[in-house]
This record gives sequence, C-alpha cells and structure tokens, in this order.
Amino acid sequence: MTKRTVKAPALILDFLLKEFQLGSATKGRKLIKHGLVQINEHLVLRADESLLVGDTVQILKKSVREKSRAPFVILYDDPAILVAVKPAGILSEDRENGRIKSFYKLVNDFVRETSQNKERVFLVHRLDLEVSGVMIFAKSIAVKDILEAGWRENDKIYDAIVEGQLSPQAGRVESWLTENSALKVYATAPGPNAKQAISHYRVLKTLGSCSLVEVRLETGRKNQIRVHLADLGCPIVGDRKYGALADPFGRIALHARLLAFNHPVTGERMSLSAEMPEQMAKLLKIKLAK
Repeated sequence: MTKRTVKAPALILDFLLKEFQLGSATKGRKLIKHGLVQINEHLVLRADESLLVGDTVQILKKSVREKSRAPFVILYDDPAILVAVKPAGILSEDRENGRIKSFYKLVNDFVRETSQNKERVFLVHRLDLEVSGVMIFAKSIAVKDILEAGWRENDKIYDAIVEGQLSPQAGRVESWLTENSALKVYATAPGPNAKQAISHYRVLKTLGSCSLVEVRLETGRKNQIRVHLADLGCPIVGDRKYGALADPFGRIALHARLLAFNHPVTGERMSLSAEMPEQMAKLLKIKLAK
C-alpha cells in the first residue's frame, strides 16, 4: 500500500498522475473504478473528487485476504464490498445490545482482523434468522448508500420447498403487509402501517406432496416470501409460523440463491449465487425418490 500527503489543493486524478507517476489518466481511472484508491481511508468513487491540504491518498493492493481462513463462505471480496453466504440459524444483525451475535458481527470481526483494522463492513440488507443465502456488505457508508438506493433494481432470487402444489405454476403476488404484536406478518388493506409487497414465483419441480419454487422479489419486506406462499396455500416446509405442517430439519426450506447488482464503484453488473444448503438438497432427493 502506497500513501501520499496532499500539499496543495488538487483533483484526485491529477494528484494520482503527479504524485504516483502513473503515466496515464486511464490507469488512474482504472484504479478508482476498481476501488483501489482511498482519501483519508475512505473509498474514492469519482475521478473529480477534490483534495485539501493535509489529506492522505493511498493506492491499495488487490485484496489478498485468504478466503479459506473465513468461518463462512466468501463469494466475492474487494475494497468496496464483500459478498458472503449466511447460514440458517444466525441473525443478520445483532440484537439485545450485542448479546445475541449476528452474521454481520462475524463478517465484520473477520474483515477487521484480516485488514489490521483498516476495513470494516456495513449492513445493507437482511435475511431472516432461519433463511440461508447470499448477503452483500458495504465497506464504507458511501457504498452502503449507493447499494441501498439501487436495491429495488437488483435481482433477488430465492429457492423455496413448499408444501402442496401451486396453481397456476407461475404468477405474481401483490399484497399489503403489516405486523401484529406477536411479530407475525400478514396481508391487510392498504393503509399507513401497511407496506406494498410484490413477489414473482414459478414452480421448478413438483415433488409429490411438495414443490420446489423459485421466487423473485420485486420488493423486500419482512417475511414477504413466507407470507405470500402461505397465502397461496403452500407454506414453506418447516415454516410453522405461517402454517407448515412439517419441520423435517429445524429450519425453513428457504434459501437466497442469487443476487445480481451493479457494482457500486465500477458499475459492472455482477451476479453471485450460493448453492442450495445440504439439508434442503437432501430433502429434495428424498422427495424425488418417492
């Protein structure tokens, strides 16, 4: 990592060319595009950002973090974002003032430790306690804001094993959701406390008394998929909260398989996916064998 202190006001691209002797503006823009330039340890997002006297500018080396050292699966890691696979059975964020530890805490501790406390992560979205799958974390507030602002435009695809058979086998579900005092979400009439929720589903396989369903979220409300599938008469296997009759492995059979988004720094369209967890895959094999 190379660092320089600013001695006169300048634009970041001009400073890179002069102080780091890059040779071309193209190389400087490429470093910025790939999230490898920081001002005062904050990620640079634009080539025309202004520098003040006393600012520090550094060019980062590409991440050399060993994925194998992580106590979780890392799908992608660079100076701007980290994408990982959350297991079922762990909260997305801390509760009760940190007494109940979360996946966010696990990821943040790992990133801080392996970067010598130079990096940390920020929570962008959540998955339910019982749900596994792809989660993205930002490494700065600026990146977090960009990801959150464009969240509805991302592709968010889930796999669910449900009880029963959906008819029709593909469709769109729209409702207004609210939550009662028992923390159960349900469909209601539009109103000040209700949030619009839209899901698209299609049946991938019929498995006797169950079905494998793909769900694409247009919105991302709490328990949205669980409520929508239950309202269609096919609750997710294991989801007793929303009417499931069976709970074969102590979790609900819902997995956030794919997340596609524009990289917040480079603008590149990225699509990252996580394999179906072993418990769900085994359930499919059992159902297919019958």
